[in-house]
Amino acid sequence: MIDVIIFSKDRACQLDALLRSIDKHCLTSYTTSILFTYSTNEFRDGYNKFLFTRPQIKWVKETHFEFDLKYLLSYCKKKYLMFLVDDIVFKQPVQYDDVFQEFAQNKDIMCLSLRLGKLINYCYSRSVPSLPPTFTGKFNIWEWRKASVGDWNYPMSVDGSIFRADEIIPLVQRLK
Repeated sequence: MIDVIIFSKDRACQLDALLRSIDKHCLTSYTTSILFTYSTNEFRDGYNKFLFTRPQIKWVKETHFEFDLKYLLSYCKKKYLMFLVDDIVFKQPVQYDDVFQEFAQNKDIMCLSLRLGKLINYCYSRSVPSLPPTFTGKFNIWEWRKASVGDWNYPMSVDGSIFRADEIIPLVQRLK
């Protein structure tokens, strides 16, 4: 159902925690690819400790981000695509069924966010308050263009967003 692409740099232990949490809490079929890189031999050694313990994962050592990402996208064959970064951990089961049904039927929904919830009210990356928007529908749908500055008006996040593959892949393929 979902292709997952994870971005990781210098954080093999955090990546391992993410992968373990996916195994435990993501209750759907998925394939995983990891685009990783490291800045020192010590960080390389960290990845090497568990790189081969998960042969079902497609591991790509980053040499040129744009080309490497587009290469991974060419392997995505499922209906949905989720991007993650290595410092995320799933702490409870993710229930997809009802949400995906709404997502499939409502083409006005750009993506599903696993990182945003009603309690998110501060954008740490910009150091500004980011008040939750006005929600509609059963699944907390909001108009991102009308949301406050910060996390709520940033729809193309790669840290826990799920997109329709047939929409996002051609878009990314065109980007430089």
